[in-house]
Amino acid sequence: QSKNSLNEMNRKQLNNTKLLVELFKIKKKSKAAVEFCNLYIQNLPDYITTSEGLDKLFESFGERVSVSISQSELKGKVNYYGFVAFKRSEDATRAVREMNGKKIENTTLYVGKDLSKLQRQRHKRIALLEEKEKTRRLTLFVKSITGS
Repeated sequence: QSKNSLNEMNRKQLNNTKLLVELFKIKKKSKAAVEFCNLYIQNLPDYITTSEGLDKLFESFGERVSVSISQSELKGKVNYYGFVAFKRSEDATRAVREMNGKKIENTTLYVGKDLSKLQRQRHKRIALLEEKEKTRRLTLFVKSITGS
């Protein structure tokens, strides 16, 4: 049914504009997009409040170039989060694989690639599109339509 609709609408005239209708496809990620060295860590246990403590938590994964920790306050509680930069992307990837979701004391660590705000927004959009793709619904994007 989706392909019939697609074929029926493709090249149809709408407000003196010819429509181009095609299936939306998500681009494959390049190898460069997968490789990373910088990690963002949140939900740290209460006893990790210094860069040294965070460094000790990640020392088994490989050589670190830098480690830093920051804090934020939410509802009167201080929360610590940090950044770890590895020398090799393989070490960072292994750290994410083994530490993300790990329970330490009463908290579950989040360990992921350190992303800029723009990258985080793009990542959320891609994840949303991938989820929509899984539902196998046809999404129709129409471009260059002017109001009458």
